[in-house]
Amino acid sequence: MEGELKCNFKKCRKGLNAIAYVTSCSHIFCDEDGTREFAKILQCPACETSLPNKHDILRIDLHPPEQYKSMVLAGQKPDTVVEVMSRAISFWTYQTDIERSHLERMAAQAKEKAEKLEGWYEKIVARQQAEIEALKVQLTNAKKEIESLKKKYHELAEVNMEKSRQITKLQGLFESTRRKNVYLAQSDAAEALKPPGRVSAPPSITQEDFMCLGLGDADRTVVLRTPFDHSGKKVTPVIPGVVGGMNAVQRHFTMDLSTPQKLAQNKHGRPPY
Repeated sequence: MEGELKCNFKKCRKGLNAIAYVTSCSHIFCDEDGTREFAKILQCPACETSLPNKHDILRIDLHPPEQYKSMVLAGQKPDTVVEVMSRAISFWTYQTDIERSHLERMAAQAKEKAEKLEGWYEKIVARQQAEIEALKVQLTNAKKEIESLKKKYHELAEVNMEKSRQITKLQGLFESTRRKNVYLAQSDAAEALKPPGRVSAPPSITQEDFMCLGLGDADRTVVLRTPFDHSGKKVTPVIPGVVGGMNAVQRHFTMDLSTPQKLAQNKHGRPPY
């Protein structure tokens, strides 16, 4: 309530609207605090002023009845009435100053606390913003790294696919060469058992051999070297190494299928079969 006096006891500060204790040192206390404190010692709880005299402490009614108002200053001289009024107004003014000082002190404390909180929150906000910026940079770097890893993954996948194709072709070449070597070994053994002058036909190239060598339809007209010399004697064909992949094999591994028959016919004057 505006204009309401407050208990001057430091731990109380509640509004006064009924019974109160006033002191000659211009302090006022609620009924509870005044009764308790003045029962202990006749000393002001606010300023610790000694109050030994009879009228240094008064218990008053803040809302006196009309009869009291009409009788309290009755018979007093005007000078006395004015002096009493002046002291009463001074008491009220002093209490108002005390309340204003208290409010200003509380406002200053609140402002100081608010400034500290503001500075603290500003530091928190600045730190959070710095962390956010750092996380943004980390996120950008992570995205770049992911893109780089994806690119490297695709490149390695392509290289792996190419290596797999080369391995498949080399495995096919190896298997075809192995079968031919086995066939030639069997042919040599069979040739040794035949009568002299008879020459066996060279091994034929099958559709599967062409597929294993990775040759198309246009490559099937390639001329293969004969495993026979000019005297008609069979020799072991030399198959180039696998170094260089399928292209080296396609360039060097050629044999003429018709040469053995021609040599055999020229030597004996008749076909070998």
